[in-house]
Amino acid sequence: MKQLIPFSIFFSSLSAGLAGSVSLEGTGASESSGNGYAFVIPNLDGLGDGEFNSLAYRPLPISSDDPDGLGPRDPGDEQLSGSFNLGSLTWDDAAITGVGVETIAVTSSMFAFNFSSYNDSVKTELQVPVAFPVTAEIVLSKIEGVGLQFVNGVLETANFTADLTWTPIVSGFPQTIEPYAGQLKVENGTFTFDLSDEPQDWIGVGGAADVLFEFDLIATPDALKVELPDSPITPSLMILDVGEAEVMLQISFSRSGDESFFLEKSNTLVEDDWETVGSVFSATETVLLEVSRASERTFYRVAKAPAEQEER
Repeated sequence: MKQLIPFSIFFSSLSAGLAGSVSLEGTGASESSGNGYAFVIPNLDGLGDGEFNSLAYRPLPISSDDPDGLGPRDPGDEQLSGSFNLGSLTWDDAAITGVGVETIAVTSSMFAFNFSSYNDSVKTELQVPVAFPVTAEIVLSKIEGVGLQFVNGVLETANFTADLTWTPIVSGFPQTIEPYAGQLKVENGTFTFDLSDEPQDWIGVGGAADVLFEFDLIATPDALKVELPDSPITPSLMILDVGEAEVMLQISFSRSGDESFFLEKSNTLVEDDWETVGSVFSATETVLLEVSRASERTFYRVAKAPAEQEER
């Protein structure tokens, strides 16, 4: 028999008096478990053709009329590339001077999370009457980390971790004795929710027992996205062949780039006793060099060319 549990997934917070604000929107939301779904209530039966149909919803965005989509249960390219909006983030502009790099500690009241797409889909699946005033209380606690980072008064990114609880509310009354608990990690602006706890008994409307819950959405809002610098280019030197008069060397790089390098050789490994061999070359995928042997014992190394040599 289908269990009827009216609720919504709307995370609200107080933001009165806070001047600065950004929308938590972007593209390409995903999930961490690898099952293709960011929101799962596995032991409730939604709409279907008489067979058990657990509530399992893809990363945002989703269609409230058809949350599982057509065909096999997987997110699909169109799903993962679509736009999302998780709500908004607000802060007190008076807390920053607008000069240089500054940070503000994060509080739960700064966030007004809005997952209305999941709310609409759950209501559709469980046939929740529209007249029910339903919400959910989300509370962040034990917040640690840098928080919000600003550069010359402009919000650049966010880094923090927090405990997170989720309590379904119907007509102003909590529907679980204890909230669902988990964590939220925000790293370089990427939100990773890990909300999966022991099953909870629902009271009041519905009255379902041992209701499982999983929420593992991953999303990076455009307003908080950090463009990380490329990793440094590192060369690797290998001796391919040693002849009587020549040595064949292979130089490869961790990645291609515009930087330039040159080969050096030494018979002693003394720091001031290295001699440049050949000309400067760019960091391409692979460089093959045939060099003359100076003695029975010769050492080779690859050095980064100074800027003035790169321009030649």
